Amino acid sequence: MIETGQTLVNPVTGEALRFLQTSRDTGGELVEIECIVQPGGFVAAAHVHPAQEERFRVIEGELSLRAGRERLVLRPARSAPVARLADYGPTYAPTPA
Repeated sequence: MIETGQTLVNPVTGEALRFLQTSRDTGGELVEIECIVQPGGFVAAAHVHPAQEERFRVIEGELSLRAGRERLVLRPARSAPVARLADYGPTYAPTPA
């Protein structure tokens, strides 16, 4: 089982997921992760969460997000929810230097 503070790294996609709060910590209310994606990284596949809402908040860089037919581009200090049952797929891009 995942523990708070644990980090999972996927060298294929360029993602590192650090668990800030787990379901155990919050009584099943939420799981909070920090996802750091290397430039050129990606999410393996679009997917659906059948019972959860997911919220994205950009700290640095840029996040392009497709949720159903809607496309969003989030930059630092912006956030967006993705409703449960929404088919979505985020893509990531670094902030230009």
